[in-house]
Amino acid sequence: MTPKTIVALALAAGFIGGLASQYIMPAPVWAQTQASVPRDIRAHKFVLVDEAGVSRGVFGFDQYQRPSIELMDTKGHTWGFTKLPFRHGEMLPIQNGQK
Repeated sequence: MTPKTIVALALAAGFIGGLASQYIMPAPVWAQTQASVPRDIRAHKFVLVDEAGVSRGVFGFDQYQRPSIELMDTKGHTWGFTKLPFRHGEMLPIQNGQK
């Protein structure tokens, strides 16, 4: 075979293979669409945990339905956010579970 014949046969085989692949191969699969992000999240309280799953903070409401924020350090001390009259809120230690 001459080089021109080999090139012509290779081009013809390529075109025939390209056309055949459109009919033999199944339709391509596309990735799923991205799920929509919720506009809001509703819960009675949120609990913050560290990598080990130990509770380190709580954001919610106390028994009197007042906003409550508590943070726990690694030594076991609990700190709570309180709103004092005529002052901005401060982080104060919570003694014996009292707020």
